[in-house]
Amino acid sequence: MRRMVMRVPQETPHEARLQRVHDQMLRSIEAYAESIYSFLGEQSATLAKAGKYGDAVTAWYWFPNVVDPLGFFRDRIEQSKNKTRLAGRKYYDDLKKQVEAHEASGKFDEAKRLMMLALEIGFPEVTEEAFKRVAELSSRETESARKAEEESLAAFEKEIREQKEASAVLDSIRARFWDLVTQRKPEAVESFLKTERLKRQGDAFVSEFRLLDDVYARLLDLFLGVAESLRPRVGQSVTLSFLDQVRTVKLKEVTGGKLVYVVDGRELTESLWRLASSDLIKLAGND
Repeated sequence: MRRMVMRVPQETPHEARLQRVHDQMLRSIEAYAESIYSFLGEQSATLAKAGKYGDAVTAWYWFPNVVDPLGFFRDRIEQSKNKTRLAGRKYYDDLKKQVEAHEASGKFDEAKRLMMLALEIGFPEVTEEAFKRVAELSSRETESARKAEEESLAAFEKEIREQKEASAVLDSIRARFWDLVTQRKPEAVESFLKTERLKRQGDAFVSEFRLLDDVYARLLDLFLGVAESLRPRVGQSVTLSFLDQVRTVKLKEVTGGKLVYVVDGRELTESLWRLASSDLIKLAGND
């Protein structure tokens, strides 16, 4: 039986040349497509990095029709788009957490600023939600500012009212202090200052009690001078003007702000505070 042998037509030089040109054109087209794909990929990444994820997705819109009508890059492009969408959603979720934290602490201006960034993401559903949140935050910011202004005004009015009240209280304290001094009641003066100091708060009262303490200390110095002036006269008869009467007494001792003297054989004790103002001035001047 005779064998049949199929002969494959040999490629002519012309056909081989055409094939080489064809292959070279395909490689050039593929290289061009890859370069455009890389360029758009870089553009998309730059837009995403700037928070414009919607623009990063749409950056690919013309590539399939113009460069890749047969869809060789379709899967790679869809993967890139999906990755960008996921990144955009995560970015938005992170923004919302920061916004909620600032909102909870009353920082509505910062919360609104962050939510404004969400408007640049570019996803329709995100944009719609972000617009609503910006409006809510603006409303809360306005309400917070109004409330803060009211509180500030109330605090100012309270301060003015307290200043008036404090002024009246200070007047009463001064009047009571001098009333007790006039009545020559040093123990009552000291008790009064101690009690009132514990009851009153504020710089105005601190300053006032400091002033009254200084006045009282000067009064004590005055009586100390009177005591020093009388001490050399111990054992002598002296005439002293007390608040109730003028007495001639034999001075026995001057100690602890008190006079010890003898009248008609009886030993008596009297506070220097009971001396009349005329004698106090005279004796203190002689010191």
